[in-house]
Amino acid sequence: MRAGINESDCRLVASIQVEIDTSLLDDLLSYVQHTDRGTLDRIIQHPAALKTYKHAVRFENTSKDIRGFWSDVLDVESEQRSQVVKAVDRCLDHLRSERETYQMLFKDLRMYLPDDCILETTLYAIIGYDVGIVSDGSALLNLAHPWFQEDIREVPFLAMHELHHVAYTSYNPMFKMADLQTTSDLFEAVRYATHMEGLAVYAPLERRIDFEVFSNIDYPVLLNRRVRDKRVREYFSMVEELEAAEERPLDSSDLEVIEVMSGGKTRLWYIAGAHMAMAIDENLGRESLVQTIVDGPAAFFDVYSTLA
Repeated sequence: MRAGINESDCRLVASIQVEIDTSLLDDLLSYVQHTDRGTLDRIIQHPAALKTYKHAVRFENTSKDIRGFWSDVLDVESEQRSQVVKAVDRCLDHLRSERETYQMLFKDLRMYLPDDCILETTLYAIIGYDVGIVSDGSALLNLAHPWFQEDIREVPFLAMHELHHVAYTSYNPMFKMADLQTTSDLFEAVRYATHMEGLAVYAPLERRIDFEVFSNIDYPVLLNRRVRDKRVREYFSMVEELEAAEERPLDSSDLEVIEVMSGGKTRLWYIAGAHMAMAIDENLGRESLVQTIVDGPAAFFDVYSTLA
């Protein structure tokens, strides 16, 4: 299925054109069910498969070539093939039946992007890797991810999240894990991820409230001031420690901070970043918030610091 969503408004310069491309799914699901070598040959030539692999390499999630990477990913999915097929079918039904919802939500993203942003991109459907990623100017969603089975309404909101990343990374190119060599590199990477993820968590918030979609793990925390403030304090305590650290080469234990910030139950840079975005938006206005995309992560932190 290919569906074009093109929204513009004469009152705004920012515009969005998104093509939803599910063309890889047939081969992915075929391989999961039959493990055919010829199918894998086709898979690894598809743009979505190439972009997914590039993301895995960028963040050192694989040491294999693209064939080995996709073989491993799909072998795991094969262990629950019937559930995967049903999950994907359900998501595709939602994409078809709720087209107007997707169109409206993608249109809303313009309010969280710079006026000069012209976002022309593809949202690819995949299975087996992460929940959603941005890679080489495109967004990709794993339609077999449990989050979507728990609440199918998460699909368009997670799509918003990843599409915001596409726009953000066009202004602020994403780092590679291989680039992180020193303590200052790690500090800057944490600030980058806080900015990127925080804005992408915050952008769908108003519509999530309208639709009462809060099953994603970040939003109950974001909307609970007591819990949110606790996470924000934890976050800044870690960031201040990173900033004060002596400049030196990183060792493997230093990178554990990324797991604490991004994973587990605390998801600190998602919560703290969204809190910062909310505070800037509420106190200084949307224009100030959006300008930080143009100016970069350091500006985001500088603007937030003026609110203290």
